[in-house]
Amino acid sequence: MTHRAERSAELTEAILESNLAERKNRERLFLDESTGLPNDLLFHDRLREEILAARHFANGFCVVYLNLYYPDIQESETKDLRLEISNRLVKIMRKTDIISWAGKFELLILLNDINETVFMQDCAKRILNVLSQPYRSCYRETIPTVDIGCAVFPVDGQTEDALIRNAMKVSAQVREYGPDSLLYCNRALRESNLEDLQLKNDLYQAVERCELVNYYQPQVDANSGEIIGLEALIRWIHPKMGVIGADRFIPVAESVGLISQIGNHVLQQACAQSQKWRADGFQNCTIAVNLSPMQLRNSDLLSEVEETLGKTDFPPELLELEITESIPIDCMDTVSLILQRFQNMGISIAIDDFGTAYSSFRYIKSMPINTIKIDKSFIEGIGKNFRDEVITRTIIAMGRELGLRIIAEGVETERQVDFLLKENCFLMQGYFFYKPMEVTQVQQFLKKNHQNRGTENHK
Repeated sequence: MTHRAERSAELTEAILESNLAERKNRERLFLDESTGLPNDLLFHDRLREEILAARHFANGFCVVYLNLYYPDIQESETKDLRLEISNRLVKIMRKTDIISWAGKFELLILLNDINETVFMQDCAKRILNVLSQPYRSCYRETIPTVDIGCAVFPVDGQTEDALIRNAMKVSAQVREYGPDSLLYCNRALRESNLEDLQLKNDLYQAVERCELVNYYQPQVDANSGEIIGLEALIRWIHPKMGVIGADRFIPVAESVGLISQIGNHVLQQACAQSQKWRADGFQNCTIAVNLSPMQLRNSDLLSEVEETLGKTDFPPELLELEITESIPIDCMDTVSLILQRFQNMGISIAIDDFGTAYSSFRYIKSMPINTIKIDKSFIEGIGKNFRDEVITRTIIAMGRELGLRIIAEGVETERQVDFLLKENCFLMQGYFFYKPMEVTQVQQFLKKNHQNRGTENHK
């Protein structure tokens, strides 16, 4: 080989090495290290290009946000699981679509050049189907929960941030419609983003302005008509929007970190007011207060409840704390210990909306529970849906066998009352008896209830 040929070969090799090094640097900058998929930086770059192209050629495209939850997954399995998820998606997606990791088990997908809604829905459903399949490892088989939300350009947003934010917003709401459901953004949701922003700004001052007040809904022994308890239900008396229910502003409170402060406020109001009613002669009326899953993660919760009981001198045996079935399975052991501490203090524990989650029976098995509240969706079906009646009957029978207190929620008709009494469920709550009321209204009904009971005893 001549000197010129050797020099040429060396130069070629140097160029190849330089190109390889440049490619590796580019991969490190734009690709996810463990899976080789585009990272967040590259996704945003491609999304900007797609927005410009769509504006020029009048094309449509869709941003899909995925949030996957794998119960009991080990940290050592994370890398293999992310690779498995990536491989599954690559197999079903077009080469022009962009799949990107946005978090540990969160992904963003850009479905480009889509003008037919049916095709977009088909793509989203295929994504949902392939990711809902079990993940098998040497440890176990795990079936994930998949939250998926879609935002379409330009109707659901015309900027990167707006499209991603609205897709994430939809995925956060998807569990209201059942696990592994599929939702799209809409006008109402976009408008709710602006309302949420207003609520967040106002909520910080709502406690100081005494705008958050408790309403109370009586719980009744349907056999005697006697009020045996009251559930405290928080309402926001907004100066411009009027009365806002908890289902509207509590998620906002959770998102800005105010839920513990508000929850403590509800408990203090409820205990203080109940003590006033006790002083007026209503001695044995229990008070039920809801705890959100985020409150149960608050390390100061036990001390806050204990402090409130001490300040108000309220008997712990007349307090019932209600939890929902939305507590993640991987937190159940910790929550169970907290609830046991409450029980040791004399406080009762109730499961609210019982029967709506897949883990209902696991709660009964694992948690220290005194009361189950049958979800109103089953009560509504009495006289209309045979399956709802069977489920209600089964919950009552199971609760009685386990020695639990059973309350039927959302009772609105005489037919429902008759059915529940026939099945030996005597404690009820709902509009058939009383709606949630302000303190002054509750006072009147408690007084009337007390007088009627006194008359019956006298007879």
